Amino acid sequence: MFYTGKDLDFRAKGKKLFFEYLEYVRADEGNQEAYQVYELTEEIPQKLVKKGNKTAIKEYAEKQIAAYKEKVDKQNKKIEKFEKNPEFPLIVKYKNTILKGKIVSAQNNTLTVKLSEPFQGKEFTQYGFASAMAGLYILDQKSDEIKFSSNAIKTAKNLLIRIYEKEYKKANNPTANLAEKLNE
Repeated sequence: MFYTGKDLDFRAKGKKLFFEYLEYVRADEGNQEAYQVYELTEEIPQKLVKKGNKTAIKEYAEKQIAAYKEKVDKQNKKIEKFEKNPEFPLIVKYKNTILKGKIVSAQNNTLTVKLSEPFQGKEFTQYGFASAMAGLYILDQKSDEIKFSSNAIKTAKNLLIRIYEKEYKKANNPTANLAEKLNE
């Protein structure tokens, strides 16, 4: 069972006073179990500490927490919007053929790519637990801006090639194409 809830603790480190806040909120991620984690540690200003007013210190911490959560939620909405409709163009030269397409979605750890030229098709790959353990993510974790990781771009280009090969075979092998249609 995963802990859900929130904790606010105060800690003294030397003559400094800090608050530590931790909250887990269950997030709606379709069929996946996901949590938004809010974690903040911050020093209480010395002028408040010297006064020793418990109410003022707690109000300060609560105000900082509210501002932090608002900032995180705003960033999450930007990420959600980007993941839903990134429209990230891709061009790949493969066997003397220019492949054009785009990343059309990056939602729920699924990278979806669409080939538009010279054929049309769609493929996806999932970035799951094993990807995360290997340090591979769809979005660049080291950047302050919302952008795709180099691995996601490389993977998207490989997906374009996979779509192209599949569609090329269908276009150039009528028997295989007929077999696929019969199996639908």
